[in-house]
Amino acid sequence: YTKYLEKIQYKTPGELKVLQAVSLYELMKHAVENIPFYKPLSAQLTLTPESAFEDITKFPIISKHDMVGKPNEFMDSDTPILRRYHTGGTTGMHFDVYSDKYFTDHAVDEYFNSKVGIYQGMNRLIVNLVGHGSLLDKRIENNISINKLTGVYTVDHRFMNEEKLQMAVRILKKYKPEIIWGNTHGVYTIAKYLQDNKIKIKYPKVVLCGGDTLLDRYRTTIETAFNLKVADRYAAAETGNMANQCSFRKGYHYVPVTHFIEILDENDMPVKDGEAGSIVVTTLTKRAMPMIRYRLGDMVVKASQLCECGSKFPIIEAVSGREKEGIRSPVGT
Repeated sequence: YTKYLEKIQYKTPGELKVLQAVSLYELMKHAVENIPFYKPLSAQLTLTPESAFEDITKFPIISKHDMVGKPNEFMDSDTPILRRYHTGGTTGMHFDVYSDKYFTDHAVDEYFNSKVGIYQGMNRLIVNLVGHGSLLDKRIENNISINKLTGVYTVDHRFMNEEKLQMAVRILKKYKPEIIWGNTHGVYTIAKYLQDNKIKIKYPKVVLCGGDTLLDRYRTTIETAFNLKVADRYAAAETGNMANQCSFRKGYHYVPVTHFIEILDENDMPVKDGEAGSIVVTTLTKRAMPMIRYRLGDMVVKASQLCECGSKFPIIEAVSGREKEGIRSPVGT
């Protein structure tokens, strides 16, 4: 599938729009036939590739508020579930989302990785949650995981205390990872620790961040500490890996046959080029629990042109951050 994406990325915007229409049509047809929440829409839709962009506007825009506590309404009970994910806590609401084999078979991760110089076999420091891993992982408490065979070293990005930061530095010095990849704030915290303590390391080849907004001060600190241009990834548990910067670092490419992205103003109308708006995402390759016109709660800027790298895949100019920012107290306020 990665080879297929590498091939079609050079098609014209018009040709890509035709491919996207087919993917959108297939997704909507599946939804109204198999998913309880969308079945009532069937009579309102023409459901042809030619009518896809008009049909999608008849689907309601949904958010976490609509899905919490009633996942069965948004699921196809006949599609086998491959994985379950738990949504993040930035809004204070959580629910489980499910993926399937069709979604996995159409993953964009390897395509995006190659755009920034990440390939299988490169050793890496992952700054993210420490999962269950494999039997070959050497666990150091619950915050560090080391796998010398695969060259993957994981540091949990939560609660980056002195002990954990020292361990991250030891990994950087001893194993010299080619890639540093993970939660934006976690990577920033390590970079700042290196700067504050004047610690010198062998510089990695790639630093890729995601999960939090890459603020200007984060970017400056990370790029200074690691002596390279950082790349940013835009993803969510609900929608998967949506968009990624390439080696030019001037926008976020997204794949039009895996995601249909709308950038809307406060009246839910499309914004103009160069304007910021709320991002609304439709996942075109999920079948067990597709996200259709799902409002993520983020503000992004619509790009006015394509990337200089030559790919004709559309781009988001910038990710501005959450529509609403706040701190949730222990009592939920």
